[in-house]
Amino acid sequence: MIRRPPRSTLSSSSAASDVYKRQGINAEYGTRTQANMEGLPTSLRNSIKRFDDAANATMECGEEVVAYYIKMYMATLAISKGRELAAHDPAGNQAARAFAASLIGELTPVKERLGDQLEGGDQYMKEYAVNMCELAEIEDLGGLATTVATQGKLAKQLQEAHLLFETCKQFGDLDQELSEKNQYAMTRTIELMRTIKQAKAEGSVPAPAPISPAPAPMAAPQGPVSYTHLRAHETPEHLVCRLLLEKKKKKKHTHYIYIIIS
Repeated sequence: MIRRPPRSTLSSSSAASDVYKRQGINAEYGTRTQANMEGLPTSLRNSIKRFDDAANATMECGEEVVAYYIKMYMATLAISKGRELAAHDPAGNQAARAFAASLIGELTPVKERLGDQLEGGDQYMKEYAVNMCELAEIEDLGGLATTVATQGKLAKQLQEAHLLFETCKQFGDLDQELSEKNQYAMTRTIELMRTIKQAKAEGSVPAPAPISPAPAPMAAPQGPVSYTHLRAHETPEHLVCRLLLEKKKKKKHTHYIYIIIS
């Protein structure tokens, strides 16, 4: 069973606590790490920045545990990419290692503060990523994104789902179902961005982008899981689609056995 991590360990009655809730990890995410990020090679810095933006977005929705794991993955990614740079760009490798070290150092007190809230974090992250992907998929397959603005929002949601799946790799290789959903989210993001770019160039309303084959839905989780961030962005259309899907999953099929007596 996955426990919903509390939004804050401080009392919600004070104004200081309200500020803390909005800042969360970002309050402990120091300027030294930000400065080290600026010193990274361009390609690596751009990759890290996408994850950093995703972490900040989830933090704003109160998902501090999710934000913590994303930032931890940023450190892992920096170390991995730094090793690839070692042969032809020693300075880039050194910059990546410095960034990872400062980020881990600043996240250490966060880990201590979160404590047992991180228990079962790997399963929580995977289920969070799956539901982010499936909520975007409902909007996609329902044909709800028909303008530049709505397709841009959908592309952002799918990209965030892709980044969450990538973050889950710190717990080990993704299984086949998660890999397929990750591939779907990444491919669909690219397709949508191409459609939007073409529409802007032509000054026209974008036609619905080609729909990639969607992976099969995963089995429902075996325990209560919070999807506060997902529900915060849920529109009435999303709600109707979600309830229909849940009703379909819960529908029981009755099999009749006919006995012919001669």
